[in-house]
Order: sequence, then C-alpha cells, then structure tokens
Amino acid sequence: VMLNDEIHAAREVAKTSTQRLQTFRTPDFGALGHADADGVAIYRRPARRRAPDTEFDVRGATTDELPRVDVSLSYAGADGADIDAFVAAGARGIVVAGFAPGLNTKGQVEALERAHEAGVALVQSSRVGSGRVPALAGNQQLPDPIVADNLTPWKARVLLMLALRETGDRNEIRRMFETYGGTGRGHRVTTPWERGHLARVVNEGPSAHPEKSPRSRRAAECSNFRRNRKSV
Repeated sequence: VMLNDEIHAAREVAKTSTQRLQTFRTPDFGALGHADADGVAIYRRPARRRAPDTEFDVRGATTDELPRVDVSLSYAGADGADIDAFVAAGARGIVVAGFAPGLNTKGQVEALERAHEAGVALVQSSRVGSGRVPALAGNQQLPDPIVADNLTPWKARVLLMLALRETGDRNEIRRMFETYGGTGRGHRVTTPWERGHLARVVNEGPSAHPEKSPRSRRAAECSNFRRNRKSV
C-alpha cells in the first residue's frame, strides 16, 4: 500500500484516520520505505510468507463462494448472543476481537464453547490494533486457541475465509495461521546465526561446534574483564 509517499506492507498496515492523508500506518514496525522524487527507497521487508507466494488461489472466485466468517467484538458485559446468532446463520468460522492480550468475557467464552462443539473454526485476535496475541489458554480465552498473532481481526477474518475454503481440518488451519499470521505456539523466529549454527550441529554434531552465540560470547568477555580488574 502506497499513499502520501509512504510504502507499507498490506499485511501490517491499518487505516488510522477517517480523513487525514497520512491515514495509513503500520503499528509496531513502521513503513517499508518511501517513494520520493528521486526514486523509491526500501528499508525493510516482512519476514512472514506473503502473496503471491501462497497456497491460496481465488482467481475467478466470487464473494458468495467464500465461507462465511464473522467477527465478535469483546466489550464489558458481552454475553455471546452475537456468537450464537453467527452459528445459527451458518458461520463456518468466527474471529474474536478480544480484550488485550486476547481475553474474552465469560458470556463470550460460554458461547464460543458451544460454537466449537458445533464445528465452527475459532480464531483469537485482539481489538487493540497493535501487538501479538499469545497462544495461552485460560478461563477468559478459547481452549487450545488458534491465534491471529498480530493480524487485526479483519485481516484474520480474510485468512480464515481462505483457510476454510481449502480445508476444515483444525490442525491444518492452525498451520496456515502459523505460516501467514505468525510463528505460533512454541515457535520463535531464529536469527541467521542460529539457523547456520543449528544446521552445522545437525550435520556434524554438537561437539564439533562448541562456540557460543554472539550474546553468550559477549557475556563471557564481560565476565573475564571483571575478573581481570579484580586481579589488578
């Protein structure tokens, strides 16, 4: 998305003002670059897998062919009546825009459990508009939730629609959200050094490469420096 000479990733950008020219903003990470009079300058690229390198193909598809997915917004006193209505209307998926960092009211949780038993795919997101939703189950969250990571509820809805068009398998939908939405439970984006080091350990064994990470080496250097100062 490019407006007001700023370039943003479609996955991350959000409209933040009803009328201002600088309405498009990327919370947390900022613009990808700028389009200036002397050319286009790009300063970063998203790490997540993105279009056109995806498994989804909607060429020739109409809106009516996409599965129904609704969004339920959390607010004080929400009783889940909208969730029951979505299920009755034939929703195949529901994205919950919960309180930060992904919490819902008791009434919503009870309705979501009924929806889950009815076979509706559920995704936990946040209404806040910035930050990740962690995959932590609790009495205010979905049981074993599929999380939207830092996708807004509306973008999570699009991804869930595409996922349900391909499959109804919950684990496969979770994989898709981990691939396009975020790193998922128990996963972390590794640094280039870590990826190279892990590859060497797998190929040659841990004893062949006893070196520590750059952060660990720095800690060891600081420790040696303090010992040397004491001995002087």
